[in-house]
Amino acid sequence: MSTNSNDETLVKRLSQLSLDNRMAEIAMLHAAQTDCLSIALPRGLGFMSKPLKDGNSKIDKSVLVFDLPAVESCRNCASCAKTCYAVKAQVQYWEVLAKRSTNFWLAKNEPAFLFGEIRKQLSRTRKEMSRIHASGEYFSQEYVDFWTEIVESFPKIKFYSYTKMESKLDFSYIERLPNFNLIYSILPNGKRNYGPEAEMLALSKATGFPICPYRKGMKNPPHCGKCKICLTHKYVLFVIH
Repeated sequence: MSTNSNDETLVKRLSQLSLDNRMAEIAMLHAAQTDCLSIALPRGLGFMSKPLKDGNSKIDKSVLVFDLPAVESCRNCASCAKTCYAVKAQVQYWEVLAKRSTNFWLAKNEPAFLFGEIRKQLSRTRKEMSRIHASGEYFSQEYVDFWTEIVESFPKIKFYSYTKMESKLDFSYIERLPNFNLIYSILPNGKRNYGPEAEMLALSKATGFPICPYRKGMKNPPHCGKCKICLTHKYVLFVIH
């Protein structure tokens, strides 16, 4: 069965399946994707591409990015699920949904296998930055500990991540690691860290929190490797896009 990058009908159908059933179908469909590297998965799940990818449409390729499905992996998204920017790509492109779903299934069911694949990729990279979750969220304490061990194993790589789970999970150990920065998506006033530009400018002026320089429609997004706001601040504001 062949697939198309813009096959929204396929993506919609896959999105409605449980994660296990979705993975069974993804295993069959993956064979049609010529841009995926062949990696044998446990339990006959076909193959997948490398766990981390080189940037995305908003993050430059100097940053390795690991993603999970938006909303589905988030346990604290009642106030932002309908406006989540990360949903757009996974409801438009089958490859995006497949990659995020594969990472999520492995993280929940075969973490040792996923751990090995991530370590293998990071051991071979020359990149100096990695974002954990441009899409997705920390869904369990075991998963936090999973990333803690990875971050600790690669002290020369700077990792950063956003979360709304800081009050529900224990990040105390990983936050002590010098090569990791965790940014809280919920601001001290209880509001989300994104909104219209005028609102974010006013909030930045009042709090001193920096604003990500990315704006919707930019042909040449800011270079994350040079900006590095996300490596040094606990709160970062975003103009909604």
